[in-house]
Amino acid sequence: KLQAWLTLAGIDFKIRTANLPKAPNGKAPYITFQGQTIGDSSKIIAHLEGALGVDLDGHLTAAQRATGHLVKRTCEEHLYWAVVYQRWLRDEGWAHTRSLLDGMAPGILMPIVRKVARGKAIKQLKGHGLGLQPEPRVCALAAEDLAALAATLGDGPFLFGERPCSYDTTLYAFTSSALRIAHPNGVTDAVKQ
Repeated sequence: KLQAWLTLAGIDFKIRTANLPKAPNGKAPYITFQGQTIGDSSKIIAHLEGALGVDLDGHLTAAQRATGHLVKRTCEEHLYWAVVYQRWLRDEGWAHTRSLLDGMAPGILMPIVRKVARGKAIKQLKGHGLGLQPEPRVCALAAEDLAALAATLGDGPFLFGERPCSYDTTLYAFTSSALRIAHPNGVTDAVKQ
């Protein structure tokens, strides 16, 4: 989401491997901007909007902003957890996710970082409630989210017509994330449909 937002906003940036022990909240993404380290995509975007005067949503009506908010919440608060389920809870997903963590902490710490990270992700997933559901139910719920998102998007190139907005970055990030799950699963199948 952050990378898509930075691109649409025309902001130059460099992507680096995260150093999780130095990351706010121990998670990626985070940025260093004007000597300040900021974590969480939404917080980063809000900070950059204010600091740089960027407003990708200036052309939206109040009704469009409300719809965009619902799209964002559907992606961030539900579809996200279906992807977390596939990547962190399922062993097939964990095998791939585990390899992505390499280099995010000193080598000697990686086994501990992997174990703690997976345990934390699963605990959060179960706390959300989706982690307590059987996989077919998780995939069915994600398919409902994706069908609603597809109906909202319609045939336009962007959520609200010809011009992109910040809500498009969220929609792109979460659907493409679901599309790139490394093992066969119902969430990715629903995105493809």
